[in-house]
Amino acid sequence: MESVWQRISCLTCSATWLADVIGNIVLFVPLGSALVAVGMPYRRAVLAGGVASLLIELLQLVGFPVGRTPAIADIVSNALGTWVGVWLARHVAVLRSPSASDARALRNAWCAVHLTAWLALSIALRPAMPLQARATTAVSTLPYTPGYGWYAAEPSRARVNGVSIAHRGTGPVLVAAARIGSVMASVTVRGRDLRAGVVPIVFVHDPAMQSLDPTSTRAHLLLAQRGTDAALTSDLLAGRWGLQVPVLVARGAFASGRDSVSLQGVVTARDWRLAWTHAAEQGRAHWATLPMSPALGWSLIQSVAPSNSRAAMFFTMLWLFAWFAPLGFWSAAAALPVSAQHGWYVRTSLWASALLVAGWAMTRATGTSPLTLVQASWCIASAVVGAATWRRIGRYARQSLQKENYHDG
Repeated sequence: MESVWQRISCLTCSATWLADVIGNIVLFVPLGSALVAVGMPYRRAVLAGGVASLLIELLQLVGFPVGRTPAIADIVSNALGTWVGVWLARHVAVLRSPSASDARALRNAWCAVHLTAWLALSIALRPAMPLQARATTAVSTLPYTPGYGWYAAEPSRARVNGVSIAHRGTGPVLVAAARIGSVMASVTVRGRDLRAGVVPIVFVHDPAMQSLDPTSTRAHLLLAQRGTDAALTSDLLAGRWGLQVPVLVARGAFASGRDSVSLQGVVTARDWRLAWTHAAEQGRAHWATLPMSPALGWSLIQSVAPSNSRAAMFFTMLWLFAWFAPLGFWSAAAALPVSAQHGWYVRTSLWASALLVAGWAMTRATGTSPLTLVQASWCIASAVVGAATWRRIGRYARQSLQKENYHDG
């Protein structure tokens, strides 16, 4: 019974505890707003959110759904999310139709939150292990990959940072190598492992890991098989903070299951690159690239799709829109009256451009990758859409105010 209590009362036991807290808060925000919208008193709405979360955790405690673990932290974060939803519902009039002074305060506060979040994301995408001046590469003394087990296929011709690694038969290639500016690994695999989860092929870890924590599953380069796909990931500060870590996926690299596959993974502070070649295709190489950019913020909080999948573009654009549309909305509202807003799109674009320049400076300072030109253009367009939304809402608000004044007169 004590072990069960320790499990449900532990805040940071999950590897992605911070991502779970943020996800739980966001999940219950609509509930809090909806309860207020249907007329429930504010305190009762917050209490209802906490009770609903408690019932969910009790169901998990008795094993429904299977594989879920209850946690007190979930109840607290869900109740906090309900409170945020209630707060938003209470102040929806100010947020939607603020005065000029309120709009300026909201715009400035949003810029501060934006810059803080993007700086944190830029740092979170940095390598977790400190960089070394000299490369040291050798076969690891670990008997197997910590936390993952054996690999049923046959890797061969493995190289890490240009050093050949002797390997025969089945099992993962385990390498102890100090992290320098970049890490590169290549391997040829015959056959495939039939498990569906992540199964390491090449596991490159820091030499100090064995003495500090022999059971650690962190690697600054991990080439793996995931079903019929190949995958590349690395140990980032995001993982140490309890956030999700992106995964670069090569779809269908192991689809045939019979031909040998040559893989090459490169990890740098700015981007990850994964190449794969099938023996049957006579040397034709396929490439996938993942920039380490703040645009990956949605992936660090909730990995709803692989970071380089087709769906990832949709979530990236949605993520950027959610950051820049409110900026445009409150920037336009700060320049009242509505009828005098000549050049509103220019002012909005300047605010968005200033944030993009600040974000670019942050990525330069942290060594990560800035937004692409397409992503930056989308951010400015999102801000303009937010400003245009305010102009439409503001016009209706002004007309309604004029009607009320007319009737009062």
